[in-house]
Amino acid sequence: MFSFKPFVFAVILAESVGATVVSRKLSYPNYAAYDPPTNVVDHSAVALDQQAIEQQIGKKNDVGLRNGQDIYEQGAYSKPVARLELTGPLASSVAKGKKITGKNANGEVITGKSYRNHDAGDMSLFVQYATNDDPKLHVECAVGGLQSADQRTEGCFGSGGEVTIQDVPGGITYGGVENINGRNIQGFSTNDLKHRASADSPYFEDFQTFTDYYGRTDYADEWITAAFEGRPTSMQNGADFSNADFAARVEGIKKGTVYSAIAMYVIRELEDAIADCSAGCAQDSCNDDAVHALDEAAAFYYGSLYNEYPGVGNLQYALGQKRCANFNTCDGGTSGTAIANLQITDEMVKMQKNLQKGNCEDAKMNVAYIVSRMKVPLIQGALRYAYKTDPNAGNVWSTKAEAEGSTFAFSVLPWVDKCSPSDAKTIYNNLKLGQGGTANFQEVKKAFENNYNCMGIYCNNIGGLVDSDGAYYEGAEPCNWSADTGIESSAASNSLFAVVTLGALGLISLMF
Repeated sequence: MFSFKPFVFAVILAESVGATVVSRKLSYPNYAAYDPPTNVVDHSAVALDQQAIEQQIGKKNDVGLRNGQDIYEQGAYSKPVARLELTGPLASSVAKGKKITGKNANGEVITGKSYRNHDAGDMSLFVQYATNDDPKLHVECAVGGLQSADQRTEGCFGSGGEVTIQDVPGGITYGGVENINGRNIQGFSTNDLKHRASADSPYFEDFQTFTDYYGRTDYADEWITAAFEGRPTSMQNGADFSNADFAARVEGIKKGTVYSAIAMYVIRELEDAIADCSAGCAQDSCNDDAVHALDEAAAFYYGSLYNEYPGVGNLQYALGQKRCANFNTCDGGTSGTAIANLQITDEMVKMQKNLQKGNCEDAKMNVAYIVSRMKVPLIQGALRYAYKTDPNAGNVWSTKAEAEGSTFAFSVLPWVDKCSPSDAKTIYNNLKLGQGGTANFQEVKKAFENNYNCMGIYCNNIGGLVDSDGAYYEGAEPCNWSADTGIESSAASNSLFAVVTLGALGLISLMF
């Protein structure tokens, strides 16, 4: 379903033939050259939640922001769950995963499974609805925080009736139903308290870096919620949305959800794959859990709309596509696929192979490389809006541009601070919300460049800001402190492949 024609990944696909493969259906959607062996279609549907949020907040009024916040907090399309209000207590316990069958309002059969373990005596039964493998319509019950006109209810249980539970004799009657979601974008920030680096679990280093910088684990949610509510954030190095107009608040929400909440969860799943690999390999089981975590990372990076809008979507992959055109870092210069996206996809393919073989240390190196390339479009975004809000650049300042720059900086500053707190402070002061068109682009550019090596990237990964004619803006050219190509891969694989791509660029050498 996700056809990607260029030859860029042919070598990797051929190399993967001999790898041990987790048992799977062949119909799961691919993400470019990344072929997930487990079903993560429902995970990828967070892209539909993001789309619904953007449709509501795009109205730029109080009603739209309230509706968008409902979807952000309650979900819509991912992991749909029914909470059935039983007419009497459960006579026996029900284990998580047990098949449950009932009917919709029209008397048609609806199936699902027990969402969690239930004890005898419980008066509520949580049922996770069944989903299919079609990214466009993988679920037929979508309610959550959606407005009634946007809901899908044909696949929901009726308002009252009877359900049967696997291995439980007789029927269970219920008199009410609430359709909720077990996954929402807010939860990417608020439900991850346990994923911190520690002596026993050193894998979650990036999450810890952000927690340390902002002083709270739910820093992304605090930023997004403050933008929804038009108030100051309550954290270190935050922002004040009290005086922000609708345009600024919308950008804080729209970019904060994808580039902070969801993007960090991509990294969390990558790091979780390493944790699963290390734990599993000690028990001679190195496949399913670790590979599934990587598949989830891919789903959250690309999103289900990658299929509907081939090669783009609306999550962080899409950001790479937008920014490469601004910085001359696509495989066709200002057009084509972002080199950072090509590199990330290639590395996910290699990481999958390493996980399947139980090569946990090599997979950890894959993670470090992927994370380094995820920083690229975030830095590019911060630079672009530093330029747009620099009065010396001849641009007309706007609250929208200011909020965009501030949110991009929010999504990358902890990594800079880990390398140089003083450079992070320089970027923060120039791009903070309320700077009023006083940004100094050259200061921001230099502060980032001072830390490229520390952050695992090179000058030509970032490129330079180009005008519509493809020429670099004066003073915004790429830095040149390193002669390295900047497109090498992790040390886990040292082979160099010359890759022929289709298009005007002709020959590109990508180090895999």
